[in-house]
Amino acid sequence: MPKRKIEEIFKPNFWLNLSKSESKKHKPFLSPTVWDTMSKDYDDLEESEFYKRLKADVLSEMEKRGAIESNFSVIDVCCGTGSYTVEFAKRVKEVLAIDISQGMLEQLKKKLEKLSLKNVEVICEDWYKFNPDRSFDTVFVSMTPVLGDLEQIDRFLSISRRYLVIVHWAGIRKNELLEEISQKFFKKTYDSSPPGIVLIFNYLFSKGWAPDLKFYHGYFERKSRVERVWERFKTRLQAKGYRISAKKEKAVLNFLKNKSKDGIIEYKTKVRIGALFLNKEVFCGKSGNDRSGDDL
Repeated sequence: MPKRKIEEIFKPNFWLNLSKSESKKHKPFLSPTVWDTMSKDYDDLEESEFYKRLKADVLSEMEKRGAIESNFSVIDVCCGTGSYTVEFAKRVKEVLAIDISQGMLEQLKKKLEKLSLKNVEVICEDWYKFNPDRSFDTVFVSMTPVLGDLEQIDRFLSISRRYLVIVHWAGIRKNELLEEISQKFFKKTYDSSPPGIVLIFNYLFSKGWAPDLKFYHGYFERKSRVERVWERFKTRLQAKGYRISAKKEKAVLNFLKNKSKDGIIEYKTKVRIGALFLNKEVFCGKSGNDRSGDDL
């Protein structure tokens, strides 16, 4: 690679430009309708053993790094049903939870009521239109298509007094059942392996930051009724531009019914997840061209 091109990768604009195509792929998934549909059984994921271990380890890493303290304020951006929100609420002074999906937030509110947690402010709003009126000790963002837009990383940093923690896909997201349906009925390869956290790390590094990065490998396991599995898959396929006729939908449902046991489908998604931990007080570079700081 020519020297000029090598130098380009140390400039933020290189990664911003590279991420634009990824951002376009995720745009359909920014619709609240998609997540309202997903919210119906989104928390099935919390029964997956790998997800339980992932969440427990992320929380443990945050505690070890001092990113969740009893006197802290935390914002959970695109919080979904609040899997992490409720854990933060048990550990910190106050939490602001924001999401675009009313359906997701209704699930969160049920959890908060059940656990008698009173220190969470819940806001239903599009992150792109949201203007926080304050900063937070820790900004937390997990598994949202908003992370495909690297310009939002700067927004997260601007409202963080100290910590930024991001949990995101890391190049592997393989659902064999969904891929089989895509190939068998639509003659398409279902592509859902975004670089995710790697792009974010490289962007931050090019700006002079030095976050820690940890990877997790495993399977998200779920089981649902045939109709619900198809509703979930259909939502994802349509968001990617698939045209689904009534005839084709009927054929897919018959295919799933033949794979089911007593009307229940068990399926799993092979994943690699990355968790990024940035402490602004440990390393505070100025730009991709100012790399004179020591490794700490």
